[in-house]
Amino acid sequence: MSNKDLRRKRIRARLAEYDMTAATLAGIVGIDGGHLSKIINSRFQPSAELAGRIARALKTTASYLKLQ
Repeated sequence: MSNKDLRRKRIRARLAEYDMTAATLAGIVGIDGGHLSKIINSRFQPSAELAGRIARALKTTASYLKLQ
């Protein structure tokens, strides 16, 4: 499985685990839904700071989510 696919799978799994929508996650980390979609689908590489915010919101690490 590619890192791109793994990133998408792991983020989606964490969202489901916490019964959270992508829109809710985007609001928590302070970005719009379109930007988060690009990150989830590996069309945009987030900064280390943003990757950390996403990981903290999903109670995991940026490395696990393949964000860094």
